[in-house]
Amino acid sequence: DNQDLCVVFLEDVRSVQARTLQEKLAAMGRVSASIAHEIRNPLAAIAQANALLAEDAASVEQRQLTHMVADNVQRLKRIVDDVMEVAPGALPQDCVIDAAAQVAAVCAEWTRGAGAAAGGVLALELPAEPLYVLFDAEHLRRVLVNLLDNARRHGSGTPDAVLVRLQGRSADEALLAVTSDGDPIAPDVER
Repeated sequence: DNQDLCVVFLEDVRSVQARTLQEKLAAMGRVSASIAHEIRNPLAAIAQANALLAEDAASVEQRQLTHMVADNVQRLKRIVDDVMEVAPGALPQDCVIDAAAQVAAVCAEWTRGAGAAAGGVLALELPAEPLYVLFDAEHLRRVLVNLLDNARRHGSGTPDAVLVRLQGRSADEALLAVTSDGDPIAPDVER
């Protein structure tokens, strides 16, 4: 009696795709962290050289240029920090913060940094009283800046096109929403 036997393994295509995506994201994270680490040293040298130039800046134009360089160095440092945060092993440090004050400060910083491109597009709805939450302040800043950039990019650019709303929902829950008047995310992209 000679029978051929066969064993068949079945696996859901979605789980294979999810595993493949996770592996790709992990590899991208490692590469991004490596690149970000390599950027830090020349960025520090640029900041130091600019600080020396700023000390000797005689004219208004020279001071404006050194200020512009300093602002962009800080922006690049924040980007590097953002990349390093998503690298393996980076854990946020949660503490009690006043979310209303923190969101107001981040929005003011974002508006100054975005310049004319953000002029008047941002509307805020924040509680008048402090709203204390347990969260990492720097992580909140990074997430909020990313959401604001996306909302501005995909919004109309008209006054109040981007809305930031913060509210306490209960004794142990707060809601932060960033919306724009742009088109909704397409279902095939949303996934």
